[in-house]
Amino acid sequence: MELQARGAATTEQLNSVLWHDGIGAYVNRLWTNGSYSPIDPQTGVYVLAPTTFYPMLARAPTDAQVERMIPRFLTNSSEFAVNNETLFGMPSVSRSSSAAKDNNYWRGRSWGPMNFLTYLGLREYQHLPSARQAMRDLAAQSEATFLSQWVDSHYVMENYNSFTGAGCDSGDAVPFYHWGALNALTALMEAKLV
Repeated sequence: MELQARGAATTEQLNSVLWHDGIGAYVNRLWTNGSYSPIDPQTGVYVLAPTTFYPMLARAPTDAQVERMIPRFLTNSSEFAVNNETLFGMPSVSRSSSAAKDNNYWRGRSWGPMNFLTYLGLREYQHLPSARQAMRDLAAQSEATFLSQWVDSHYVMENYNSFTGAGCDSGDAVPFYHWGALNALTALMEAKLV
């Protein structure tokens, strides 16, 4: 009973505090002044991260909210590019942000946990055709990302270049890090092998 009450209160807070209806996504907030944050100084748009999709894990958004987020942000090639035209996992910051091209740790790299948590969130909405397709595309990208370094070097990278799939092109990427295997797990789950 207590956990259900906490879950309901958390869902209410996610939707009342973090959902930005004008944008159609969950957006980070500055708790010091309550403003949505941050805005990219070069592009003038809000900087989003895959955490935008994490409320799906708790089934916080309605189907209608998910249907807004998926085409606008998740599958859009200029945002997170989870589609069948993009080869590798989604970046840690939306591609519309000038930070995405930095390819430096949290500034544009692809991370197994981010792909995996987004995939799990999409599973909660797999009754929606757009969510089901995004699951397939994200699993394919996660597999390609994992294999990009595994096939030749047997590396399970901490993070990867979200544009090329390379793992060792950044000094901030450990070549054998446990959570990189979440990319492989995502693909195995999609294939119903685990």
